[in-house]
Amino acid sequence: MRKKVCLALLLAAVMLLSGCSMIVKDEAVDAATEILKVNDTVYTKGEVKQMVDNQLSYMYSLYYQYGLSFDPTDKTNITDAQDVVIESLKQEAVKKQHLAAEGLDVLTEEDEASLDEEAAENHEYYKELIKAYYFADSELPAEELEAEVEKMTGEYGYDLETMRLEAKEALLEERLNAFVTKDVVATDEEIAAEFEKQLADAQTTYGEDASAFANAMNDGDQPFFAPEGVRLVKQILIKFTDEDDAAITAAQDAVTDAQLALNEEGADQAACEEKLAQAEADLQAAYQTAFANIDAAADEVIAQLAEGADWDELMAEKTQDPGMQSGKTAETGYAVCKDMSGFDTAFTDAAMALENVGDVTGKIASELYGYYIIRYVGDVTPGAVEMTDDISAEIKTTLEDTAKSELYSNTIEAWVSEARITDNRGALND
Repeated sequence: MRKKVCLALLLAAVMLLSGCSMIVKDEAVDAATEILKVNDTVYTKGEVKQMVDNQLSYMYSLYYQYGLSFDPTDKTNITDAQDVVIESLKQEAVKKQHLAAEGLDVLTEEDEASLDEEAAENHEYYKELIKAYYFADSELPAEELEAEVEKMTGEYGYDLETMRLEAKEALLEERLNAFVTKDVVATDEEIAAEFEKQLADAQTTYGEDASAFANAMNDGDQPFFAPEGVRLVKQILIKFTDEDDAAITAAQDAVTDAQLALNEEGADQAACEEKLAQAEADLQAAYQTAFANIDAAADEVIAQLAEGADWDELMAEKTQDPGMQSGKTAETGYAVCKDMSGFDTAFTDAAMALENVGDVTGKIASELYGYYIIRYVGDVTPGAVEMTDDISAEIKTTLEDTAKSELYSNTIEAWVSEARITDNRGALND
């Protein structure tokens, strides 16, 4: 995938680099100097230098985004960039040569049309990004604005031609990968062995750690061994209003400030204690107001459940918890256990206090969010899971993806190793 870097920083780096070009007697001749030859594919000085400058620009921008310094004029950085580019060109050359040898680089009319469409979509995406970034307050007439955006899009390398070239390269890379790895198949024996390995690992990791298991499950994993004491619950969360949440945060900050003032050397203890007591009272008042403002909404949910409302339908309508609105946790519920880390204690205590599957709490007050209304939906069966078709298919996919990745990488390295290569990168600095 194309790396997206800060546009302004990228342009700044390009401008900086442009001032470092060496003056030569005949620029055309110098640019045509052969730097790298891989079998019959030749890369010239002009081509390689442009790619090196692009690499340095990218590194400059990347470092800057993380608050780090990167000098694109430093000799060591330039040499590193040259090495990266040369090695990538070696791989690019052998890939193209094998694509051609196998006839995989031939595109149909349908392929061409698909590439045109993808390029147009990507080009338009970057145009909109640039328009929003640089021209949000522009008063230019529509035609002039469009022209300026189009111009800048090209300056950053997101022009339609470049977008199409990238789309084509991605398609050909996918074809070559598929060709090289077409015979990779995970056997039943390999799948069974991987299942046993993951089962043993899960038993070691989670056998006596219900909290770790529950957290892993909530993160989307499905460990192959479950400990005792894990149940599944769903919740309808009625959150504090944004205004009340902000008021609580401000009151908490005031309490913290008062505590710090009380601990300062030479502080007036009586005055500071009085100020702290007032801040704590204000915080409790903020909580009382916040809960009062959502009492009616929580009571309505309780009443609808008492009248026989379908839990999942009501949850979909009322909950303000993103984890209960979509995804696996919304479907199965949260995994929880006694003394679990990672969740609000008020939530886990209430969830574990429910006695029977199907039981529902009243409104559980949480100073973190608002009111929880929790339903006990089931238990996680302890012990080892059984091998199912779904598990087998998942393991098969994982094994094959890993094997394909390794085979493809090793094959490219072998092609480079077997190629006739002339490397004249030293001439880049002449």
